[in-house]
Amino acid sequence: LPLPPTFHICFQGADFINDKTIKHCLMKDFKSWLNENSLSFPVEDSDDFWEKMHEYLAAPTTDDSTGAGYDYVRRKLTKMGHAGSKRMYFLISSVETFNPTLFYAVPTVRSSHAAANAFETERNADKPDEATNFFVTTSSGLFTSMRMQQAYISSTFSGVLMALGLALGSLVLFIGNLVTAFLAFLSICSVVCCTLGLMVMLDWQIGPIEAICATIVVGFSVDYIVHYALSYTEAPECTRVGRLTRALVDVGISVLSGAITTMGASAFLLATRVQFLFKFGVFMLGTVAFFILAANFLFASLMAILGPERDFGSLSASLRRARNCRKSVEEGASAGARGSGQSGHYATS
Repeated sequence: LPLPPTFHICFQGADFINDKTIKHCLMKDFKSWLNENSLSFPVEDSDDFWEKMHEYLAAPTTDDSTGAGYDYVRRKLTKMGHAGSKRMYFLISSVETFNPTLFYAVPTVRSSHAAANAFETERNADKPDEATNFFVTTSSGLFTSMRMQQAYISSTFSGVLMALGLALGSLVLFIGNLVTAFLAFLSICSVVCCTLGLMVMLDWQIGPIEAICATIVVGFSVDYIVHYALSYTEAPECTRVGRLTRALVDVGISVLSGAITTMGASAFLLATRVQFLFKFGVFMLGTVAFFILAANFLFASLMAILGPERDFGSLSASLRRARNCRKSVEEGASAGARGSGQSGHYATS
């Protein structure tokens, strides 16, 4: 039978797209075609309805009244079975308020997606039992892109957190000093925050390029700061000032030279027209600049104020003291056991 609720959907469907009008609706145009041919809508008889619908969607012929709706079939907005079939599906095409050539952030699309889902649920609740479920989608893949971006955001933050955790463990393991490793980790976190803030300031939306850049920033920051941390830990001096001076003199020129060459190579990427290469060049320049500032000013200042002196916070020194303490306890217990044995021998004699 003809489905009156379907006809009303054509006029109600504009509610979730900022009150824009429907661009293409099969039932609306089918009604106009019937009226042009002096026929009434809805078609009361089921056989008459499907006969007229087949005639409306048939391929054009010399008869002007035949094939008026073939454009729906050609554009794949509807599909019917063979002649005499009484099942079909059709799409209701509306005017999209989003430019399909632009990239939209999740907050921009979320309200439209929620409204579309609500409209879809409402229509399915009112549909006749003979009709299949009504669903809302976009020809530009806007909602699919939104869900992909949500996945990018969640995977980016989880990847950054995992990288920071691995960085902290690696710093403790290779530096061998808890205090130095923790101060280096704070400097790395500052670089990560500054780099993510730079992306926000440049109005970059989270996509595959930004997700890659945000994930590898932790590895870049470890590469620079860990040189100072290792040199500080291995310095023969015992004071903070002496160790920090040794670290800056020994590896400072190497770290600075490496940063200059990296920034020089990244500068050439700014002249490219490929979006990925251009963004990666901006990311490299900004990240390395933050590394130099964090390593030479933030980390150096933290070490000058809170840096460990002598073997304070050293894992090897702590293990050595633990072994010595255990050895002392064992020697004391052994001496006590020998003393108890000799006292008992004298008593029996």
